[in-house]
Amino acid sequence: MKFRRGLILLNIDQIKALIPHRDPFLFLDRVQEVELWKSAIGYRTFSSSENFFVGHFPDYHVVPGVILIEAMAQLATLCVAYSYEKEGQKKPSGVAFMSIDQAKFRKPVEENDTVKFIVNQEKGRGSIFQFTGTGFIDDTKVCEAKFMAMSKK
Repeated sequence: MKFRRGLILLNIDQIKALIPHRDPFLFLDRVQEVELWKSAIGYRTFSSSENFFVGHFPDYHVVPGVILIEAMAQLATLCVAYSYEKEGQKKPSGVAFMSIDQAKFRKPVEENDTVKFIVNQEKGRGSIFQFTGTGFIDDTKVCEAKFMAMSKK
């Protein structure tokens, strides 16, 4: 089941119903598209009021790279949880990182930037999933990583 590009599939409340993350550690605003067990596209606008800007380069507000990776992981978690739910299965109670590889940060993400995150599932076996993730501002790639996680039922 694939959804049309441009359609806002999930809003913030629907995202919260699928993944356990909450403010100040929820890094998705909306999800545009989910292809079951394969991919998802989501967005986050990093506002000037983000709590991490206070201590992370206070004179030059740049989003920490670990938060960009976390946003991609949250989108991957949502892709898996949404897929379970749409197939009538119980969604995982949580997901934990197993590895992060080939992380690259190509351009700083600053306050008020909107990042489009795209995740693609590379492998899935039982409760273990491997994804690649990429973040874009407009057409410019700002980050990418490969990561593996395990879901708990």
